[in-house]
Amino acid sequence: MNDKLFLAPLQNPRRALDVGCGDGTWAVLAELNPVLTCDDGSIKPGDAIDECGKLAIRFGEVFGKSLMVEEFMQDDIRRAGFTNVVKTTYKWPIGAWSNDAKLKELGRFNLRHWHEGLEGWTLRFYTKYLGVSDTRHESLLLDGRLRS
Repeated sequence: MNDKLFLAPLQNPRRALDVGCGDGTWAVLAELNPVLTCDDGSIKPGDAIDECGKLAIRFGEVFGKSLMVEEFMQDDIRRAGFTNVVKTTYKWPIGAWSNDAKLKELGRFNLRHWHEGLEGWTLRFYTKYLGVSDTRHESLLLDGRLRS
């Protein structure tokens, strides 16, 4: 694949899956949506988490590679000729707010994942490609961490 599997969306998903699994086998793909949502309305328009999602969409437009892969991946795979394509969406909590023990544990892990990774995921994108100042970037990170 010429060391380009990290570039989403893949220009030729059929080729990538043929290399990985061959004919007649199953492939499982997982993609995250960088725009966070919630059932209870606690993510408000204009807050740091909402702004980060909008910046992720804008970055994809500027960079020429959408980060919203999960929204169109199923259709692209079908167009590539695959059959029996199933999309399943899972809720993945951030934080230990759930009453369900398994989701609470997953939420704790995911919160740490976001806290430790967000700066690294966003710093170059925001400052180099989107013109977000270092000060605003740090403010978004802090606001997002305080909310969680």
